[in-house]
Amino acid sequence: MSRVRVLLSLLWLRKIFSGAIFIIQKKTGEELGQMKKIVSLLTAGFMIMSMTGCGSAAAASAESEAVEEENVQPVTQESELPVRTKDGARLDEIKSSGKLLIGISPDYAPFAFLTEEDGTKVCAGSDIELGKYFAEELGVEPQFVEMDFEECLKTAKEKKVDLVLLGMLPEKDRESSVDFSDAYYEPGKQVLVARKSQSDKYLTLDDFKDKTVEAQYGSLQAQLVTEQMPESSLELSGTAEEGVFQVRIGKADAIALDENLADVFLKEHDDLAQTKVELSYEPQGVVAGVVKGEEDLLAEINRMIAEVAEQKLYVQWLDAATLQAVKLEADSID
Repeated sequence: MSRVRVLLSLLWLRKIFSGAIFIIQKKTGEELGQMKKIVSLLTAGFMIMSMTGCGSAAAASAESEAVEEENVQPVTQESELPVRTKDGARLDEIKSSGKLLIGISPDYAPFAFLTEEDGTKVCAGSDIELGKYFAEELGVEPQFVEMDFEECLKTAKEKKVDLVLLGMLPEKDRESSVDFSDAYYEPGKQVLVARKSQSDKYLTLDDFKDKTVEAQYGSLQAQLVTEQMPESSLELSGTAEEGVFQVRIGKADAIALDENLADVFLKEHDDLAQTKVELSYEPQGVVAGVVKGEEDLLAEINRMIAEVAEQKLYVQWLDAATLQAVKLEADSID
């Protein structure tokens, strides 16, 4: 049976990463040890399907059959990495070695996640596709190295990998470890969703005084509610799906969500509506981390990111990875 480590699977979350947080949350150095990254459209889609019946899951499974077979990549251990020796000439060394070494933390579907193929652990996801694109453009093979987030940064700082793809924000405390690429993904607005019958009465944040607002544990939304809605009662849920359920049954008045995720829930549940209230947040783009001091490599990565943006490739990879991960998660509970 295929296995995928999906961030928003409740049991997985509680067992493995009880301190998980969104990729777009601002984090301190101490928080990095606990951090894991993003809530994704994938798991919302999956959990919604599981609540509304198996027909949608079956459709997603059929659509992703071909995707699953081709969008996977073997995982390398750190001990198996070739040694880089040329400071300041990393791009040339990549091309001469025929390998692009990419550090990943594959625990946030659909961006990067683990599965098995013929008994071999492989990684898949939209960030994996981005790494494969980089390698293909450079005329080399991608070599993905699985580590946790903090270890990825450490390994990049030690110049054992060429770059890391971690759903990472360009935070100051990471500047000592890597050079940041241009952004390849932008998060959405932060919104509040309520029952449709009640949504019109919420026009400002003050209207949520003494109201119960759900947010996922450790998330950006939990942070924003705490900071901007001090007179509301914040309730933390293990997953966004849990929080939405609490709103639907009337145990919470609203839930704070990224607008992209909110759109998924609103399409599936006609008893919900987005309020006119937004939480203040200046979104930062998600970046790659390139080994420091390698200006030629960084320039080449930025050139390729610009191509990806122009052709809207990342959105396509994200859609395909979502279908693939939905099928894998459905298979894992069959």
